[in-house]
Amino acid sequence: MIATIKKLSKNIYKFYRFDCCWPYSVSFYLVLIIFYLEACVIKNPSKWASIVSYGILLAYYLYIRKLYAERRLTQKRNESFLMLFLTAKIIIWGCILVRIALL
Repeated sequence: MIATIKKLSKNIYKFYRFDCCWPYSVSFYLVLIIFYLEACVIKNPSKWASIVSYGILLAYYLYIRKLYAERRLTQKRNESFLMLFLTAKIIIWGCILVRIALL
């Protein structure tokens, strides 16, 4: 169990340190801030900021997915983990967005 957690931590570290560009990494957390503001802070939000911000993340994810399918990702240390981690984040952020939209 501890070995699995260490391996996951190491893969996540390598993902953020080497494989993912920092603007895309930061944008995931900025989108979470937008989700939070629309869900908790703003009274009567329109939800469009959350939808558009998630759409931008999703579009870039789909572009990376296309490059991965065509084997055109360059200089990535662990491409399979990169795609698995990005897919998980996109799905989790999508579930959060659906939850916010239903509030």
